[in-house]
Amino acid sequence: MRTRLLGVLGFLALWIGGGASAAIEQAPPEPGPENGGLRLRLVVETAFQAGQDAHHVRLDLLNVTDRAVTLTADWANERDKGDFKDYLESAVNIETYPQICHESAQTAAARRQSPQPQYVLKPKEALSIRWEVTGRKLKNNIVDPNRTLDPRFPVDGLY
Repeated sequence: MRTRLLGVLGFLALWIGGGASAAIEQAPPEPGPENGGLRLRLVVETAFQAGQDAHHVRLDLLNVTDRAVTLTADWANERDKGDFKDYLESAVNIETYPQICHESAQTAAARRQSPQPQYVLKPKEALSIRWEVTGRKLKNNIVDPNRTLDPRFPVDGLY
């Protein structure tokens, strides 16, 4: 089964509330609902270090089917580099409620011509990626600021 990541996952909505932070090393919370045989889980551990927030983020993409799923990146152009895990980290949307306006930009670029990286997610397997970020955001990289959300939080801490 071949699946485009953005078509299957759509976007990741993160409810930022008092109980949203969880220790990554503890038993992970239940992943989100199944979509196309995949489930998604986001775990964020936050600390205040050197005068600013430090977030330890883990994203799990779980195949809950009995068949392999081939995931294909959708890098926009040739200057985007990395494997499928790099793409997944960059493509995940962070959305809040109430909504925080995201940065916007408009640029034109040539579409990528080289092959997109792929990842085969075996039956009942989970693909986990981790990253650390400081400041008032949860991501280091984004694929396309017009499609990928990563709002800047107005105050320190998860809220």
